[in-house]
Amino acid sequence: MKTKTIKALSLLGAGAVALSTIAISTIWADDSEITEYGLKVNALEIEKKAQTADGEVMIPLRAVFENLGYTVEWNQDEKSVSLEKGDTKIVLAIDKESYTFDESELDFDVAPYLFEDTTYASVDIITDAVGGRISIDGEIMSIIVLKNVTVNLIEDGSLTVTDTEIGEVVLHVWEETQIVRDNLPAALGDIKEGDVINVLYSPAMTMSLPPQTTALIIELEPSASDDGVELQTVELTGTIESADEDDSVLLNSDGTTYRLIISDETNIHHAKNKMRYTAADLEEGMTVSAIVSSAMTRSIPAQCAAYEIVISE
Repeated sequence: MKTKTIKALSLLGAGAVALSTIAISTIWADDSEITEYGLKVNALEIEKKAQTADGEVMIPLRAVFENLGYTVEWNQDEKSVSLEKGDTKIVLAIDKESYTFDESELDFDVAPYLFEDTTYASVDIITDAVGGRISIDGEIMSIIVLKNVTVNLIEDGSLTVTDTEIGEVVLHVWEETQIVRDNLPAALGDIKEGDVINVLYSPAMTMSLPPQTTALIIELEPSASDDGVELQTVELTGTIESADEDDSVLLNSDGTTYRLIISDETNIHHAKNKMRYTAADLEEGMTVSAIVSSAMTRSIPAQCAAYEIVISE
């Protein structure tokens, strides 16, 4: 086995992101170079590793989806895999670049393949079909899929919520819990009983009834304006004219220049591999798509908060 040094994103604390240089093990199989990453699924480290092939991040399907609560079945005759959870069904096949997600057909950039009797598929299946996110912390790649829960009780810094899969759970909120709304920092005081929120909590639970655990990430419902209408966003696509390593970029979209204000919560990633990036990775000449607030300053150039920036080239 050989190693090579690559650049990857490292999560600091509950939500901050920084660029680091790490050593990742690299192997060669069938004359193809494969880079491997340790793998966590919703904070639980698993034995199987993620890997890259042709520049695409690939994940071991059974290990990942069983840890997400899916039933995984292999069809030897068709060389296909079925992933089911509740009303959701995903079916994909070896060497086929399209797959079905419920009634929709989606595409992979790299077709699934078998490696050491394990089916690997593009991490796009997590981001596109499951609605999850990907990040790298040191030599570990993390897959995060938040759960949708209802808040029943708020008491003494804890939330009692209803999880549709396991029932009632007590979530303890501590200083490292990341609480966000509209991709911006929020607080426990912003949560109300009856709210529907998205959460990631520690897999380690007490044996009590209801079980208790620690909240790692809490995403609140989008903000609403005074008249109850959700805040509006717009999508801008264009080329970066200049980039400030700290907090903004100038984006030329259809001949108009905008200054995009970037915060620690701005989701910056590449369209191909979905890995998280930072403002320091954005460079002049890059082609990007950005989801920004429709509330813009009247200055020239107009300024607006960037919620998501997707790098395409």
